Amino acid sequence: MENIDYDDYLKVKRNKWNPKALINVGCRLKNIATIEDILRLEGKHNQFMTSCFKQFSDFPTNWLFSARIVHNLLLREITVDGARENELFVSLRGKNARFRQREFCMVTGLRFGELSDIINTPYVGNANDIQERYWPGEEGHELKLSTVYDRFLARNFLELDDSLKMALLLIANNVLFGQPYDRKVSN
Repeated sequence: MENIDYDDYLKVKRNKWNPKALINVGCRLKNIATIEDILRLEGKHNQFMTSCFKQFSDFPTNWLFSARIVHNLLLREITVDGARENELFVSLRGKNARFRQREFCMVTGLRFGELSDIINTPYVGNANDIQERYWPGEEGHELKLSTVYDRFLARNFLELDDSLKMALLLIANNVLFGQPYDRKVSN
């Protein structure tokens, strides 16, 4: 059998990987129920269910989810001639592995499909974002996730959509990446 270098087929080349990216193994799925309860009280749950995080709503809180494993798996995605639309191929230790859509969804708990255009749109900050409204003068390197979570739990929101914005921030940082509460919020 021929030894093929699948690195040539990687969709994201190795030099684009960030080995210093901090994605912990753990997650806090149990916090999603609390976040959803508050969003229901604020009348924002339906909007949350249209976000990219809606599938976490269906996860049992005792399940284990590792963003690090999924991230590293997706970094190794390769292009294979003749692959069907519902297949994902990855290179693992010099061998290619195929996941069908159903297998991928069952293993990761995530949806399968094309990336939305919003992923490729560069973020442009807003002078009136939640950080400026609630914590003026505090840069991301000073603001802790616990501060955001406490404010979210207090339900003292200044603008109508702030509950949803804080919920999405908390899910991305605290649930999906499993980051500890004492971690600083990234700008």
